[in-house]
Amino acid sequence: MLHVTATKDECFTGHLSVFMRISVFVLVPLPHMIFLIFVTVFSGTVGMLYYIGKSTRIVYNHEYRKTMKDAKSNARLEPKSHLGKYYKQCQEFMKDDEKSYPTIYALKACTASVPGILIGIFPFVPFSIAMVAITLLRLPINLYKTMKITLFTIVLKWDLKITALITLPLIHGIFPLVVLIQSLVLSLCYFTFRTSRNIYEGYNPFMKWGWFQDRLLEYYKAHQEFVGERCNNNDHPSGIPLGWQGQRYGVPVAKILRWQWDFIMCCFLVIYSIPIGFVGLSVISIIRLPPSIFFSWKKISSDYSNSTCLYVMGNWPFYIAKMLFAPLWLIMFFAGLVIVAVTILPFISPYRYLEDGFLSGLYEPFRMVAKIGETSDRVMNYTSEWRALPCLKVHHIGGRSRSNSKPGGTDTSDKYWDRFISQCIKTTSELIEAKWITAEDVESMDPAVITSIPAVAILNILVDSTIEKGLKKEDIKWSIDGTTCKKEDRPMQDAILEFFWPLVYDMKNILLSNKRRLVDRVDARVIMAMLCDNGEDSTNELKEFLTSNEMVRSSPQNILLRSKATNFVLQMTRVGPYLNRMSKIYTYEYITDVEKGNCKIMSNISISTKAYINEGSEGCENKENDKIIGDGKNKETEGCKSKANDKVNGDGDSKEAHNEGKYEKNNNDDVNSGLEGDNNDGNEDTDDQKNDDER
Repeated sequence: MLHVTATKDECFTGHLSVFMRISVFVLVPLPHMIFLIFVTVFSGTVGMLYYIGKSTRIVYNHEYRKTMKDAKSNARLEPKSHLGKYYKQCQEFMKDDEKSYPTIYALKACTASVPGILIGIFPFVPFSIAMVAITLLRLPINLYKTMKITLFTIVLKWDLKITALITLPLIHGIFPLVVLIQSLVLSLCYFTFRTSRNIYEGYNPFMKWGWFQDRLLEYYKAHQEFVGERCNNNDHPSGIPLGWQGQRYGVPVAKILRWQWDFIMCCFLVIYSIPIGFVGLSVISIIRLPPSIFFSWKKISSDYSNSTCLYVMGNWPFYIAKMLFAPLWLIMFFAGLVIVAVTILPFISPYRYLEDGFLSGLYEPFRMVAKIGETSDRVMNYTSEWRALPCLKVHHIGGRSRSNSKPGGTDTSDKYWDRFISQCIKTTSELIEAKWITAEDVESMDPAVITSIPAVAILNILVDSTIEKGLKKEDIKWSIDGTTCKKEDRPMQDAILEFFWPLVYDMKNILLSNKRRLVDRVDARVIMAMLCDNGEDSTNELKEFLTSNEMVRSSPQNILLRSKATNFVLQMTRVGPYLNRMSKIYTYEYITDVEKGNCKIMSNISISTKAYINEGSEGCENKENDKIIGDGKNKETEGCKSKANDKVNGDGDSKEAHNEGKYEKNNNDDVNSGLEGDNNDGNEDTDDQKNDDER
């Protein structure tokens, strides 16, 4: 092996090959000496015991000739003998140099670890200090973000918020220390191992030390991602995390207090039941024992006397034994009842308390004593029906039941969300037909449309709930199907509904304060137009309508209601139930419905106040309270004059009075820009003009 170490270049390459060769050459005798010592110790201990046992077997079996033959073959180093095989392996080891390589590589690895450790200890301290520096640098923003989210989020209840606000500074303060310890240990292991491996493989000892910089950059980016992506999903002014499904977490203080109270009451009932059970069953045992003994003797004697003479003469010893052991068996039976009363019976009362309340648990020991007394009669086969303690009732006395049901309405929150999505689809159809929004904006999910559609749908529902007669202040009427949601039907255990209901109720109160102005629905239409006018590319029809109602538009209450509805939608677009259903609104085929004439506006509030005038008609007078139900297409007529509350049917036919010639058109009626022709010939004032003047 020394020859191989000194002459072979295969095992030693690279920068420190000379140093490694010299070191291994010096250490080559060491493994041979260790092997020699091991063989000597093994032979002197295990080998000696083996040959002592083998010598005993030789003497016992008289195998002297075979033993001498084996000794002679080992002395001659014959190939089949043990020493011959070992000698042959040594010769092969001397001839084949490759068999020395594993030992040389092992010595080389041990030698490389010494400079690897000495060189590797230098970078691990700066690396650990840099990790701690990054941690301290990002500590203020991390602490601020986590404290802010904890303070404003609606996911945490007040008790857990307080706990988190107290513990977060402690956690952030301990975190740099944890980073320091972890960095010291891991970086020391990495740099020493990496440097030793580089030296062992003949590479530059500092190769792949770029891991130092890469890990620092990754660690810094991890802090940035924590503050950016992770915290931003929860850092919203409303406190609603993106995709919130209604989960709320908190310390169950009420449950903990209830559990403590139940534990105290259970301990009290256990202690309370022990003397009652012991005294009650002891009294029953004392009262029952004498008649039970006499009844047993009577039954044994009766059975024995009714037997045949041969049976009596052959079994009289057993008769005497039964008479003697019957009292002993009865004493053991009643003693067992008393033991049961002290060990098992006390734990039944806490169970009854947890199931049916305190009164039931309080009476349970007496009931169990009466029950055991009745059961003992059946065991003893008594024919009489008398009871030892007739004052105790066997039947169960019910207390106050502990129900796990939660308060709330019968409807689930999923029904409300499905109704709202249906309302949004209907509202979108109306807005497209009124040309306040375009179908292209809906298909492309324009941000302005995403906000305006649910806002208009909410306002539509609240206006119907406000002007509907017979509804209470907290009742909500769904415009889509006419369903009325009352307070007792509302599932207030839903955290999402619990959060949004105050916002809805606030908007309804604003509408209730302006209920008189909602009768002619002008204010409602203006607010809806204001909600749609939240982008840069508003349609001409929408701009014209808002321009013609500038006074109503500038009303402080309408502006306040618009801001509240917009704020409500911005918060609603972060919850999971709406996000999961939102695609139904924007994937609905609105254009196809309009082309086929199937887009029907069923809302009680006609969004468009424009008169739908046919190209072939000479004139049409239509007041603002008319409701357009359909695609707005009228049959060609020479003229039509619709009254204030006429409804235009799905095919565009209206209740009309056919007259020849042109009729006067009110000056303040907005003409639908999608239909050609203006018929504003007259200057006659309408009821809506008078209402505007009064305002």
